[in-house]
Amino acid sequence: VREKINMISAISNQGKVHFMFYKDTMSVQRLTEFMERLIHCNERKAYLILDNLKVHHSKALDGFLSENAAFIKVFFLPSYSPDLNPDEYLNRDLKSNLNNKPLGRAKGKLEEHAKAHMETVSQNPEHITRLFCAEPVKYAS
Repeated sequence: VREKINMISAISNQGKVHFMFYKDTMSVQRLTEFMERLIHCNERKAYLILDNLKVHHSKALDGFLSENAAFIKVFFLPSYSPDLNPDEYLNRDLKSNLNNKPLGRAKGKLEEHAKAHMETVSQNPEHITRLFCAEPVKYAS
């Protein structure tokens, strides 16, 4: 059985990254928790680009977004367009890093290595801003 962890993240074209690891499936509660964290650590309104995961279109999320409209706004990508999602480039970067380490995916160590990599990139704004250089996501830079 492969160890599995999930990550929700958001990156900015100014080089900021926010992330949260979780083990279960994405839920409205988990998504709103992440959005609340984004709101609290940003001085300006957060603009979030989302794909079309079912949770992203829930009525409970709509309520949260209405209540917090002064602090956060979401935009949806067209269906089946992960190449347009800047955050997918961060996911690829993480997976590449884990695959390139001899013990990157060692049993019981996946989450530890993933968190270490994310902590490292979160301290390197230039690394994050380079993710916006890919042609499909230049619209967000």
